[in-house]
Order: sequence, then C-alpha cells, then structure tokens
Amino acid sequence: MREAFYGATRFDQFARRVGITDAVASARLKELTEAGIFTKVPYQEPGQRVRYEYLLTDMGRDLFPVVMSLMQWGNEHLQPDGPPLTVTDTSRNPIRVGVVTGEQETLGPDDVEVRVPAGLAESGPRSPFYSAAVRRSLVLTNSPRPQRPSSRP
Repeated sequence: MREAFYGATRFDQFARRVGITDAVASARLKELTEAGIFTKVPYQEPGQRVRYEYLLTDMGRDLFPVVMSLMQWGNEHLQPDGPPLTVTDTSRNPIRVGVVTGEQETLGPDDVEVRVPAGLAESGPRSPFYSAAVRRSLVLTNSPRPQRPSSRP
C-alpha cells in the first residue's frame, strides 16, 4: 500500500521497492485487487506484451490517512535517530495526520465518543466484524471513561 502512495503502479516497482519475491508480490497484489483496493489496468509498451498496472481505487485511496498515521507513529516511536523520510505538502510544509472536526479542531482520544445508531441500541451492530462482547460494550455508551495519564507533556 505504502508504495502505491509513493507512486508505484507496476508489478516490478512493487516487488523491487519492497524487496520481496515476485511470487509474494503477485500474491499480495492479487489479494489487494480482489479486496477492491487496486484495479488492474492493461498497458503495453511498444514491442512488448500486454502487462498490467495496479491503480488505487477510491477504497484504496481512502487508506491514505491510515498508512500516513502508521508512518507518523513509527517515526515518533521507533526512530530514535529521526525519521528516514519526511512527508510534506507540495509547498514542502511538514504534514501531520490527526483526527479533526469539521472545523479542523484536532481531537485526542478523550475528546471522542462512539455512539450507536438508534436502531442498533438494543442489539448492537449486526456486522460479523463485531463480536458479542463488542456489541455489549457499544451499548454501554453512558458509562464514564477512565482518564488515562498523558504520555506527552
């Protein structure tokens, strides 16, 4: 995924940049395509056979903040000598990923509440991704949250 956001679209770019075998790259790209993250688009260089580019779908592009958040976390917590890469906007201003309101106010975990839609209040979400324990905990939205000490000054 990361390499797609860096501009990789062709099989050899993914395999070479990530440093994986062709078999692994093929399996991963197939999985991501079947999941709807990529779409395969044919292209042909003059005198060559038809090959495929792997382009991000809307679903794939929606993962951009997730990938950037993981990169930001790794840079802050796993790189004692500083980040190996910097990410900027096109004007070369550093960027940060965060949770923001519609008015662009940055929020922390203690500023956010998870609310169950009215129709699901008694039974919880019906999605198979929610276990019974999660459904029960989502219903209990009125219980106070414990305050956690901040790890940052």
